[in-house]
Amino acid sequence: MAVKDLACSCTAGQTDKAGAKFLVSPHCSEEIAAYAPGCATVTEVVKVTKMGAMIIKLFPSEAIGKNFIKAVHAPSPNVNLMPSGGVSIDNVREWEKAGACAIGIGGALTEKVSEEGYQSISRLARVFVEAAN
Repeated sequence: MAVKDLACSCTAGQTDKAGAKFLVSPHCSEEIAAYAPGCATVTEVVKVTKMGAMIIKLFPSEAIGKNFIKAVHAPSPNVNLMPSGGVSIDNVREWEKAGACAIGIGGALTEKVSEEGYQSISRLARVFVEAAN
């Protein structure tokens, strides 16, 4: 289980107790750099990398674009970038090919819950995995 939109480190302890294995945030700050801070610029990526971030959430990835990963990896190939915000079944493979270490999928996984129930999340997750491979 993952928790998204972590705003401060004070929330992290609560999510650990709930069983979250992975925490991500839509923004970058020193306080949350140990988790997966959100970045939209190279300057932010460099900043949180120096703070010790192991995975960096590219947000909103739809606005940033896939070429951003290639541009960051040219001088820094070991930076782990995870796009989130705008990832779809149609473009998940392109993000993987661009060099994403992981993929953040939110609304695209939950969009069918009101019509099909929570089992739709598992079904859509399988579709995403198949599309990425």
